[in-house]
Amino acid sequence: MDINEEIAGRLEQFGKERYKTQAEYAAALEIRPQNLSEMIKGRRPIGPKMKRKLEALGCNITWLLIGKYPNELQAEMKSREREEEKILNNLRLLGLDTWEKVNDILGPTIDVAEKMVKYKTKKGKG
Repeated sequence: MDINEEIAGRLEQFGKERYKTQAEYAAALEIRPQNLSEMIKGRRPIGPKMKRKLEALGCNITWLLIGKYPNELQAEMKSREREEEKILNNLRLLGLDTWEKVNDILGPTIDVAEKMVKYKTKKGKG
């Protein structure tokens, strides 16, 4: 499933949770039902004006576009920061307190990991 299909699915979910019919949902957005149908099918983009209308109806735009609420994203960031701090502390305990020391030991491994990330990133975009 691509990102547009995911956004379209959340757009549909938002409408089903708040409106009895798609026609009622379209009326609330002040658009034709056919246009809403095209957006829900992922065939029509959700532009800035539509995002403002959705937000005015109570749709969280971060959730619509990413699938997570801002507080979920903040919690994930804090969790990652804690994990990174644990890793840094463990490296310090091992005497690896500079990038040069870490690179001396992990250099080849880091190169492979970077290549894997770049490959996956390219593959995901294409």
